[in-house]
Amino acid sequence: MAIAAYSETDSGNLNATGGSMAVDSGSGSNRMMIIVRLAQSIGATTTLTYNTTEIPTNVFEYTNGQDDSISIWYLVAPSTGSNTLTWTSVSTRHHRVYAYVVEGATQSAPEANITNGVVTPNETTAVTSGNLTASSGAWLFGGAEISESASAIAPSAGVTEDIEADNANTPTGHYWFAHMEAVASGSNAITGTATSAGHFGAGAVSVSP
Repeated sequence: MAIAAYSETDSGNLNATGGSMAVDSGSGSNRMMIIVRLAQSIGATTTLTYNTTEIPTNVFEYTNGQDDSISIWYLVAPSTGSNTLTWTSVSTRHHRVYAYVVEGATQSAPEANITNGVVTPNETTAVTSGNLTASSGAWLFGGAEISESASAIAPSAGVTEDIEADNANTPTGHYWFAHMEAVASGSNAITGTATSAGHFGAGAVSVSP
């Protein structure tokens, strides 16, 4: 069974300890929810729930040492229909959350190789999640947070840009959520090119069909 997108939900820019949003997870077969949070300055998320079900651990969390962070969680077979996704952090942070719901996904943890799945550029225009060894037909989900830059990002071939926006902080930061659909087996990465150099925190996970 091939993976198919069901819904995508965006929290918008937040400067708070947390937030919530309604996410429709449908009722199809082999559903999985992927939650991506980008934040300027790390602030660990202490609770994350969907329809009161706690999502206990993130599959991926990375900070580049320049206050750019990305965290990714997953939930297998989320409660059907529209329910509330709620998150709380340990302190107030500029952040944005994006939730993807797909059908036809393997009902196990996505791949997130912390050695190869992150990149730590300092001042560069090359944005990359780092390589993931994906199975044929897998989808990749992730993105990047850029601090001290309002730089637009041009996605590479095969990369679908979901959200690109400034975070309204001072100095200005930038959020970029993106995904790739039905990739070939082997090494894959979400990549793009920024119009000006900045500090990046980037990453992705691979969901198999």
